[in-house]
Amino acid sequence: MDGVPLDALVTRMLTRSPFDYRVAADDSERGVAYRLRGGAVIDRGWRTADDLPGGMATRAWNTPLSSVSCVGFIR
Repeated sequence: MDGVPLDALVTRMLTRSPFDYRVAADDSERGVAYRLRGGAVIDRGWRTADDLPGGMATRAWNTPLSSVSCVGFIR
């Protein structure tokens, strides 16, 4: 493969970003991730607002041990 390996490219891009990308650390931060995901799901027409309680796209199996939600917070 020519060019920069993908991991190195992503690392460089994230380092230069004004956001701090990390795994959501608690229920409040996971809520932010679920609402962001919910907005994207609704915008793309995959589900309606009525399908997503509170506008949050979650699944029954989303628990802190079974899913990872990464969110970019302003540094």
